[in-house]
Amino acid sequence: MARLEWSFTLKHKKSDQSYLYPITFNGGFYGVLIIYRNPKYRFRLTFPLWWRRWTFIVQKDQPQKVQTGTVDFNLRYRKPIQGKKSTNIFSIVIFRMSLPEWEKQYRDSPFHFLGNRGGLIFSAIPPGEPPEEFLLPDGSEYNRNLLEFQLLTRMINNDLPRILKSFRFI
Repeated sequence: MARLEWSFTLKHKKSDQSYLYPITFNGGFYGVLIIYRNPKYRFRLTFPLWWRRWTFIVQKDQPQKVQTGTVDFNLRYRKPIQGKKSTNIFSIVIFRMSLPEWEKQYRDSPFHFLGNRGGLIFSAIPPGEPPEEFLLPDGSEYNRNLLEFQLLTRMINNDLPRILKSFRFI
């Protein structure tokens, strides 16, 4: 099977955050996928192409002793919802510790272990529940007709398990 591949990186600064989009498009039997490559931490993830329109990535380096960095994958809203323009879909959190230490502290936590290399532990964490801006005005339940609610639900419930399984070191 032939594979078409294009790579490009767009960098642009907005206030104190950098938005990085290193991606590769792969055409094949299962459709077109986006491969995100993180050059600093040297890992990659594969996403469905439809995510491209709705997501942006923010990498934060935190020179703390234990948590050394995060890569946040965020859902961009079509228009602000209650003054907010985006919400977190999931984050890759990089810890500086040994695997036994991480397992002792985070085994029963919402973090999903992805891998370890060079004294760094890579884990993922999705949000616990949808953001409060998706609530109906009376606060009784979520507005399930809101497109952003439907997108976030699909991203977390359908796509995220496959994305996390695609985690590879490069």
